[in-house]
Amino acid sequence: MSQKSGKDILQDLNNEQQAAVT
Repeated sequence: MSQKSGKDILQDLNNEQQAAVT
């Protein structure tokens, strides 16, 4: 399992939220 930094995780969450909105 690759470890992600907090910033990467936040970016993933933001991307998921944007994808859900559109």
